[in-house]
Amino acid sequence: MLSGRKPWIVGILNVTPDSFSDGNRHFEPRRAERRIAEMLEQGADLIDIGGESTRPGSQTVEANEEIRRIAPAVRAALVAGAVVSVDTRKPVVAQAACEIGAHVINDVGGLDDEMLDVAAAFGASGIAMHMQGTPATMQQAPRYEDVVEEVQGFLGDRVAAARRRGVPVAIDPGIGFGKRLEHNLALLAALGDLRALGAPVLLGVSRKSFLAELAPRAVDQRLAGSLAAALFAMRQGVDFLRVHDVAEHVDARAVHLALERRAPRGSGGVEASPARREVFVEGLRLECRIGVSDEERAQPQPVLCDVLLSEDLLLAEGAAADSGGAERDDLAATADYARAVDIVRGIAESGERRLLERLQRELEEALESAFAGWRARVALDKPSIAEELGAQRVGVRRIER
Repeated sequence: MLSGRKPWIVGILNVTPDSFSDGNRHFEPRRAERRIAEMLEQGADLIDIGGESTRPGSQTVEANEEIRRIAPAVRAALVAGAVVSVDTRKPVVAQAACEIGAHVINDVGGLDDEMLDVAAAFGASGIAMHMQGTPATMQQAPRYEDVVEEVQGFLGDRVAAARRRGVPVAIDPGIGFGKRLEHNLALLAALGDLRALGAPVLLGVSRKSFLAELAPRAVDQRLAGSLAAALFAMRQGVDFLRVHDVAEHVDARAVHLALERRAPRGSGGVEASPARREVFVEGLRLECRIGVSDEERAQPQPVLCDVLLSEDLLLAEGAAADSGGAERDDLAATADYARAVDIVRGIAESGERRLLERLQRELEEALESAFAGWRARVALDKPSIAEELGAQRVGVRRIER
């Protein structure tokens, strides 16, 4: 029922009196019906209907009132031929929407087991979002040791729970839900890592307050910031964009996809260097505690690591006076193999991580910091999984476009 063009555009319909952006605009059923028709005409792939505001500081709504608000809109969207999701934290509301015919349950509370049971009973799909706290309290003092790893861990658990029940699930990092600006930016930068959880990724950044911290604008003047964040997410392969401004995001998607198809590999608007030199270490054996479950992380397991350090020769020649050896043939003068191995082993064999992608990013950042002017690329393989699958290598690596 969805188009072949990705990311799919999810049009927001809040039938509430108090949502942060469009509260009370579509509260009356006839206005909601007109907005549904408008978004579908503009190219929305899915309509997401919510009857309870989850803006920071909002209070919960009684289930019966939430059902009263959403039911006419769900019926109208289905009559119009839309794919419909219901945005709710309450299983009883999700059940009521599914009984009408809603296809997807979008739960900012993370799709707990009771909500997954509802989805399974009706053959619905789910969207699990991460939130720290509740809408009433989430922005009071959000704190994380490592926001990317903690969000990945939570969403990985929900993906596993959904799969056990046979529920198709997408994941949402929950931008603005119990996160400060630095948390939001870190999660946006790591969107590609979320895809390693094996579920489609939905992103909702439309008109959110973190945009105003970067470019101060009123809520209804944040379209440019919303589009910038959406395009950044498209480059990382996000599957769904949940938006208020459907037409503009559909247009941005069309231009983005056309440029992606035509752009040559490696193009970036900068003239390429005529030569590059590389230092590499292949098949470095590490012992790492990596895995989604506690059991997987209980014991170190073998991981094979390939390290590639590359240096643009024009950059090296310009920096020769400072590097003390960048123009010489002795590559160890600028990138010492033993030092690179020590850095990799020191990081990889300390602590626990849920995903290889997380470790890969840490290693690349550490190597590029240690060897200024050099680009680092790390590939990680799990030989034990490869053996189970009857494959030679299984793992992660970054592909440059």
